[in-house]
Amino acid sequence: MIKHLFFTAALCLLICSSVQSQVGGVWQKLNVGQSVIQTAIDFPGNQSVIGYTVSMSLTYNGNGNIFKTWDGGQSWTSVWFGSQAGLYGASFVSVDTGYVAGLPKPSIPWSGFGKTTDGGLSWTSMPVPSNVYQFTDVIFRDANHGILLAQTNSSAAAYVTSDGGNTWQTATGISNGIPNRACHVSGTKFFLVDNSGHIKKSVDDGFTWTTVYSGGPILLGIAFYDDLTGQACGDNGVILRTTDGGNTWQSQSVTTDIWHQVIYEDQNTLYVVGTPEIIYKSTNGGNSWSNDYPQSTYNNAFYDIVITSNGTTWVCGSQGVLMRKYQLIQANFTANPTNACKGDSVQFTSTSTGNNLTYSWHFEGGSPASSAAENPKVLYDSQGTFGAKLIISDGVLSDSLYKPDYITVTQTPTPVIILNVNTLVSNMPNGNQWYRDGNAIPGATLQSYDIVQTGWYWDVVTQNGCPSDTSNNIYKLFVGMDEHSSPSVSIYPSPGNGKFTVSYHSDKSSSSFVRVYNSLGVKVFERSFQSGQHEHQEYVELGNVPLGLYTVTITIDKGIFTKKIEVIK
Repeated sequence: MIKHLFFTAALCLLICSSVQSQVGGVWQKLNVGQSVIQTAIDFPGNQSVIGYTVSMSLTYNGNGNIFKTWDGGQSWTSVWFGSQAGLYGASFVSVDTGYVAGLPKPSIPWSGFGKTTDGGLSWTSMPVPSNVYQFTDVIFRDANHGILLAQTNSSAAAYVTSDGGNTWQTATGISNGIPNRACHVSGTKFFLVDNSGHIKKSVDDGFTWTTVYSGGPILLGIAFYDDLTGQACGDNGVILRTTDGGNTWQSQSVTTDIWHQVIYEDQNTLYVVGTPEIIYKSTNGGNSWSNDYPQSTYNNAFYDIVITSNGTTWVCGSQGVLMRKYQLIQANFTANPTNACKGDSVQFTSTSTGNNLTYSWHFEGGSPASSAAENPKVLYDSQGTFGAKLIISDGVLSDSLYKPDYITVTQTPTPVIILNVNTLVSNMPNGNQWYRDGNAIPGATLQSYDIVQTGWYWDVVTQNGCPSDTSNNIYKLFVGMDEHSSPSVSIYPSPGNGKFTVSYHSDKSSSSFVRVYNSLGVKVFERSFQSGQHEHQEYVELGNVPLGLYTVTITIDKGIFTKKIEVIK
């Protein structure tokens, strides 16, 4: 068995030293190529190939940059730069349409809020309300409905649009804390956290906000798994959890560091990232947490986290750092059956691990010879032993598995039978099953069969589990069933207990046979002996046989004779 895990060439340039030793779940530290503070990352549209990060060169009044990847994060390219227009948040509703928010810079001109509809190739500075010092986050639930969080020159604010950012209305319930981050839960339901330790909820697309939690430290991140289950995080290692839709929150301290954002992989698996360079993981819905990146050098700050459709987890941070954790893929498959007969179809089933996989099958000796289906069915019409290969890919990683000599195909036998007096003989020495009038004759599995009843006869041969078609058919009218008698042959006593004597007269010495068959034609007794001239007697004991009528054939120099006996015991 030969397996290969391989990466594309561009990826190898970034992490070539770790390719051979990579195991599932290891975090890899990459870089966008510039020493910037990346505040948000997104792979929109339920895919894992096209992604964006937004950044600033300094914490305040730094230059803004938007980076994009077209190849699943193997390389990143700057698609927008704004002098002293640092960015804090981003929200993409598709790979083409997205929104960014940060520091306004009228001299560029740049309002602090920008929009793209062509995949980041061009960005439009959109109109925004006045008196804004900086926008702290942006969240859109579709191309039209979105929310801008802001620190104004005098207070805090949130603004709501329903036309894609062309016009804005001021939300209520925001002024007692500068909002740091918002998340969309479902429908028109949103949550946000602020720098005064509040968690706020809106059920009307962000127009009005109600405080559902207060008393915490500075809160920086929030995410929901569904309408009931969510997490928030912030300063002093605080992580908050709700299981009732935000009505109540349970607080716990996980380290004393600053948590910037939390995310759900599934209902039980979560990650939280923060400063300095920390990633923690929970596998029980947030009840407890453990360090998922113990090899950290604690040099960077981590600000945002996203999980792509193929299971890759991305974290963005300072100094241009990106952290990537692959959900590694592994090719594997089964087949049923692996021992087939010529002309049979074999069902192949992928048991590979990974998300959003594509499949490339290759079948030696099979039809089709290749397939892109997940679980193909393959016809084998030639005898032999054949290998099969599966290549899988999630768009970034690929893996392959080749199983040599995996399918054994056996030639179906072709039996031919002949009749020699009253004996049927097959050309196949093994695997025979004789039939009379469409019914298998019990125990008739040798290469030859002695006929004792009138009927149509044929043979079916099974070799290596492969049954043949029926052989040629032979009809035999067996007159001996009416007792082909001779005054020189007698059997006594009959009826009897299965012990009897065969008496006959022979004109010369010869090899002779006595055979006894039950009513189904199954031979229950056979003896060969050498008979001399004149009178001869042969004693027979059938042993423990059922009561009933039996046919006795006696083969001597004068021919084959049949007699009936009855066992009554």
